Formats: sequence, structure tokens, C-alpha cells
Amino acid sequence: MTGNLKTLDTRLNINHQMFELIVSSLFIVLLGCGTIQKNQPSNLSYQLSYSYLDQGNIFLQQKRYQQAIEQFQLAVEADPDSVMSHAGLGWAYYNSGMIDAAIVEGEIVMNLEPNHPDLPVLSNLINQLKQYQQR
Repeated sequence: MTGNLKTLDTRLNINHQMFELIVSSLFIVLLGCGTIQKNQPSNLSYQLSYSYLDQGNIFLQQKRYQQAIEQFQLAVEADPDSVMSHAGLGWAYYNSGMIDAAIVEGEIVMNLEPNHPDLPVLSNLINQLKQYQQR
């Protein structure tokens, strides 16, 4: 599976670290500008979602991708409109070699935050992934 990701990274003309930097930057910007929090309800589902999100991010940093996927799926179930949960899930899918699922999550992120200034970068990456999948 690692070989497939290296091939994918080569064909996309980006490396793993660059992709991680782009996705991480998108997370930071979305949180920093407050667009995520202001659109979220302040209820138990929201709080539960962030608990799963935090655990998913820990697993993601530890490269325990299957556990990260499980936590991000729970976060999405608790709060389907959480941009961070969908983005984390997409990143975990990507690192697990589940490219189709990563594309779906990336498209959900774009739909949830259609006016975010960093979305053209994400859109470009998703288009490159789609082109790679068609080969």
C-alpha cells in the first residue's frame, strides 16, 4: 500500500509532506478564522463530535490510520456538518490508500465551506486524484 501512495504522490507531482502541509494548513486556517465554530451548534452532539475529532487527530499523528478512520466516522455521525471531521476522515482515508473515499470526503469539505480561500488548492488536489484514479 505504501508503494501505491508513493506512486500516487509521484504522479500528482506532490510529495506526502507537501500534501500533509496543505491539509494541515487548511485545518488551521478554518479553525483560526472561526468559520467552523460559528456554524456549529452548541449541543451535546457537537461536543461529542469534537471528542472523536481530537482522538482521530491523535491517531492520525501516530499513523494509526484505521483507528483514526473509526474516530472520524464517529465524529461525522455525531455532527455531519463538521468540516474538520470530514477533512480528517479524508486525510485518514488518503493515508490508508482509500483514494475514492478520500475524494468523497474532500468534496464534502468543499461543499460545507464553498467560499473558503484555500479551497482551490484542495479542489486541485481532488481533481488530480480523480485523474489518477481514471488511469
